[in-house]
Amino acid sequence: MISTISVKAQKGFDVPHNLFSIKGGYALTGFGKTNFSPWGKDYKSKLKGGPTFDANYSHLWVGESKQGGMGIGLLYSIVNTSANYSLNNLPVAVEDKIVLHYIAPQYVVVRKLGNRLLSGMSYGVGYMYYHNNGEKDGKSCVTNSSGLGFNVDFNLNYYVTPCFSVGVDVDVTCGVFNKLHRTFEGTKKSIDLNDDYKFNPSRADFMLGLHYYF
Repeated sequence: MISTISVKAQKGFDVPHNLFSIKGGYALTGFGKTNFSPWGKDYKSKLKGGPTFDANYSHLWVGESKQGGMGIGLLYSIVNTSANYSLNNLPVAVEDKIVLHYIAPQYVVVRKLGNRLLSGMSYGVGYMYYHNNGEKDGKSCVTNSSGLGFNVDFNLNYYVTPCFSVGVDVDVTCGVFNKLHRTFEGTKKSIDLNDDYKFNPSRADFMLGLHYYF
């Protein structure tokens, strides 16, 4: 469950022209079958959920009917997750401490479904950065990568008053990386990724929030 605070310049229950939102909390983060271990394709880690933070600004052009609009925006998000595992049956302990940063321009569409019900969708393509400040047998192992990211968000909000609404969000974010940069015991190594060593981080967040408008 994610608590959300949003600021919108608007009048009554009209579709807003400007929207600024901040989302923070703890989310269960799913990475699908992505191989997040920096030690090779044969090593899998079960990542835990972790804290998330999003900041989003959008400017909307609203139609004369005040029933909907579209616009552009900018999204920044950060996700933290971790895992502890061994390298198959070997007595080797690995700890991953992962942070994913994502920033992307957004295309935004909103539509009123009733006097107090507002639906929205946004999607974008941007930059994703991966940082893993992990350990192997107690020794530091730092892995970095960056690549293209994609996101899509669906949300539905109900205005309790002109200043407050409650809503639900579903966010999906994916990335495509081509190379890993790993530093272990002072040795730096670049790993080219291919179909045998897929590294495509993805997550799905299901969020409930309280929105404040003024």
